[in-house]
Amino acid sequence: MINLEVDDLSDPKSVSLGQTFLNYDLFVKLSPDDEEDNSSSEKHLERVELIKEIEEKMEEAESITELRNIAIEYIPKIKEVFKPELEVKIIKNNEFEEGQKDIDYLRSIEDTFYADLCYIFLSNFPSEISTYNSLRLMIEEIEENRSFTNRALEKLFSAVFSSRSEKIQEIEKFRLGDLEYYLPIYLSKKQKEGLENAIRYEISYIQGPPGTGKSHVITALALLSILKGYKVLIVSQKAPAIKVLYEKLTEKLGKGDDYLPFIYYHDDYRGKLKEYISKLTSYNVHEYELLNLQTKLKNLEIRLNSSIEEYKRRLKQYKEILSLNYEFSDVRQSLARELEIFNRSFYEITRKIGLYSRNLNESFFDTNYRTFEVLENCGDTMLLRIRKRFLIKEIKKIDKDVDSNLLMRKPLSDYLAKLRNVLANYKKLVNIRNKIQTKTDPNELKEELEVRRKQIMEDAQEYLRLLNQKRIFENAREYLTDLNTFKQILHYQKVDRIKKAKDNVNWANLLEVFNIWIVDIPSVDRVLPMEPELFDLVVVDESSQVNLAQVIPVFYRAKRICVVGDHKQLSLESTGLGFEISNKLDSYTWEKYKPANLSYEEAKEKRITLTKASILDFLREK
Repeated sequence: MINLEVDDLSDPKSVSLGQTFLNYDLFVKLSPDDEEDNSSSEKHLERVELIKEIEEKMEEAESITELRNIAIEYIPKIKEVFKPELEVKIIKNNEFEEGQKDIDYLRSIEDTFYADLCYIFLSNFPSEISTYNSLRLMIEEIEENRSFTNRALEKLFSAVFSSRSEKIQEIEKFRLGDLEYYLPIYLSKKQKEGLENAIRYEISYIQGPPGTGKSHVITALALLSILKGYKVLIVSQKAPAIKVLYEKLTEKLGKGDDYLPFIYYHDDYRGKLKEYISKLTSYNVHEYELLNLQTKLKNLEIRLNSSIEEYKRRLKQYKEILSLNYEFSDVRQSLARELEIFNRSFYEITRKIGLYSRNLNESFFDTNYRTFEVLENCGDTMLLRIRKRFLIKEIKKIDKDVDSNLLMRKPLSDYLAKLRNVLANYKKLVNIRNKIQTKTDPNELKEELEVRRKQIMEDAQEYLRLLNQKRIFENAREYLTDLNTFKQILHYQKVDRIKKAKDNVNWANLLEVFNIWIVDIPSVDRVLPMEPELFDLVVVDESSQVNLAQVIPVFYRAKRICVVGDHKQLSLESTGLGFEISNKLDSYTWEKYKPANLSYEEAKEKRITLTKASILDFLREK
């Protein structure tokens, strides 16, 4: 909030507003309800043009005096165009009682009022009209180049304006493989899949409720981009969300006065960013420093690869031991079941199972089982009884306690089958136990693996840090001019100066220095050019709270799109985070351009208007 009262006109109080946006609804609510409902598109256009004119005047203002003169000039024009019929109360500053100047009290006042202090209210967060401005910049870029050169967004548009689904193409054969060990961050199987899909496909979606590690995957994507040299833009509607990612990456890559490989842009951080780039541009790196970095990297890479191979070998052994232990447990349970069946059917064998196993082989069972199976099918013959006595005699040589009369009454084919199952499980159990006894104790091996993995993680973090320092030093020296020009963008406030500075930056060069950009969506146009496929990957975090219209200009800068969010969280409308822009302006703007000849009502049904679905809602429905 800026007080426009100027007592001393000789001191104009310099001010720069940068890019200015006025909220249409702030003015349109002054209009009579019936007039608003019946007004024509021409009236809407006149109002929008007036707001745009005021915005441009405010951007050109260089002092508070000039701002005050703008207010004096345009307040009558606002009254003329919007034709307010509400009674406006004038409340002077001295009429406020103690404690009534806070915002909660002002919101409680039902009547419209202006304090007689000549204030202009300013916000760091552009109003919803900024979304239209961003779309306009994108359209101008496309018209200037006379082509639409973004395959992923073209596919997305095709799905928006038609009923058919589009096949998502694989644009890179990518598997994480051993690169997993070069990332100083633990990943689950699902997180690895999300990471791979983001690199492999034009459009990918990482879904999960809070606490499932979505920001963890985004951090891993950023770290992977350092290894692979990908240019990545990470955006979110919420500034706290990008701050979390900034802090995670700083923790992984920062050490002392190290230079970081990313641009974290937020209004509150802009001053620090300028200092950071000034420090980098003034640093004169010596050749011996680069050679030293290269030597350290080479030695660390050799050590890492050796550690990874040994870790994988020991991990394989650990998995084999675990597999044997699981198998031992399964066989032991199977043996217990077979013993219970045999003991109930014939006699107790548990304590003598080893004795039976040593004296009875497979040929014994094969020969006798077939014989008794045939004889028993012929009935209780003399031959059957003779064969039974002969077999029982053989069994009693092994176990003298066997009850001969019991076995004479039982079908011996069943006896042999059940005994064979018992002994087969017993022999298998003994074999597995012998294998386990030759292996390292799994608990000891687990502790060893944890120590090895921790060391690999520390070495990987140091490797990424050194790799990053080397690349930044080499590229900063080569692209010093572009770094200095970018620093001007951070310094300037006026739109025309910012645009001129952007045009003078070779962004391909700048992204070689800083290949990761973390920006809140309202600031993207402020700091980045409207250039197609500028980034290899654009990641949208908290996508359930990002409108389709907001994010299209961001996607225009992407070769790949990765949407991260939770469809079970509340939507834009239910959270109150949707656009507060009036439906009249939304309708007017849509009908003016009428994309794909869709009417505003058809667009609302498809949930692609400014005031409707989030990008996550849209992608899930498609």
